[in-house]
Amino acid sequence: MPRWIMEIENLLRTSNLKFDFDSIQIEQVKHEEDNDFYDVWKIISGGNAYILKRTDKYEPEIYSKLLSGFEKNIPKLHEIINYKK
Repeated sequence: MPRWIMEIENLLRTSNLKFDFDSIQIEQVKHEEDNDFYDVWKIISGGNAYILKRTDKYEPEIYSKLLSGFEKNIPKLHEIINYKK
């Protein structure tokens, strides 16, 4: 198992969300333009899909404000996890 997957799993274990680590799928997302990886991961667990994104410290507040006015088809910001290596 690649080290980055273990690091993501360890981070998810600190979350308030409950993940099924026996069947979890983690995939790092690539830019469509150049096919390079960036700091976004798609996580599938228990029939739900989540996006984990490494952000600058100001981004979660912006996302919360932007997404709060919409009702449908908008991703929910479940949690902010502070992580430092």
